[in-house]
Amino acid sequence: RLDKDTSGIIIIIKNHISKNKFREMFKNRNIKKNYLAFTYGILNKSNIEINKNILRNKVQRTKFNISDRLGKNAITKVSNVRTFHGSLSLLNCEIITGRTHQIRVHLLSLGLPIIGDKDYKFNKEQKFRLNNMSNSLKDLILLFPRQALHSYRIEFSHPILKKQIKITCDLPNDMKDLNTNLQ
Repeated sequence: RLDKDTSGIIIIIKNHISKNKFREMFKNRNIKKNYLAFTYGILNKSNIEINKNILRNKVQRTKFNISDRLGKNAITKVSNVRTFHGSLSLLNCEIITGRTHQIRVHLLSLGLPIIGDKDYKFNKEQKFRLNNMSNSLKDLILLFPRQALHSYRIEFSHPILKKQIKITCDLPNDMKDLNTNLQ
């Protein structure tokens, strides 16, 4: 499953036997899932593991929050791929667990909201981070039509063939354009 407006790879199961095997593989965390995210802000380390519980927002039921004691455990490994203009980042996010809005909520908790995310953002701070950029680049970033989040790699052992499978997916055109313009 991908969040609405997140691009990239999804796995579609063709029969009940495979469905049960994949369900078990997801449950046992035997599927490696990597995403690329363009964010406001800079990761202060080259790699970090976020281990924070996520629970549904009590007021806005379609949104999620971080919690110290409540909710479900969620783990995301984040590494810095590239920084742009001293205030934006391209991050590689590997989700160990698979919670709804996990990457979006975890990155926001670090002060790194995803470009284009309309639900998880800091309005004034995000605009401030664009001060050293041209107006056309600011517009491209501020008007990005969706969250700049893309599922680009999945790895698993095929449940029947027992071969290691690695599937990759290039960035979609809107994120390629964003990447080109940020450089």
